[in-house]
Amino acid sequence: MGEQRCTVRIKTGPYAGMEVLAMNMLRSQIELDTIFKAGDEIQIAVTTDGINPDGSPQLYVIAQDYYRIHYEVVLFLLFA
Repeated sequence: MGEQRCTVRIKTGPYAGMEVLAMNMLRSQIELDTIFKAGDEIQIAVTTDGINPDGSPQLYVIAQDYYRIHYEVVLFLLFA
């Protein structure tokens, strides 16, 4: 059990352009864990919980998986 901390830049949505720390929780099961490396495009889950003292939103960011939607769309169109 452990965690991987990734600095990510959010590309879309209300927080686009922000660089934040994303947590990737590891379960010590190689077939279930995804280890990200620099340059990977990943899907993240962002939740907010209040406002920081400097006025910025307090974000909790969890790394989910590789961002693969463009591949999924191609496959869907190919097999539809």
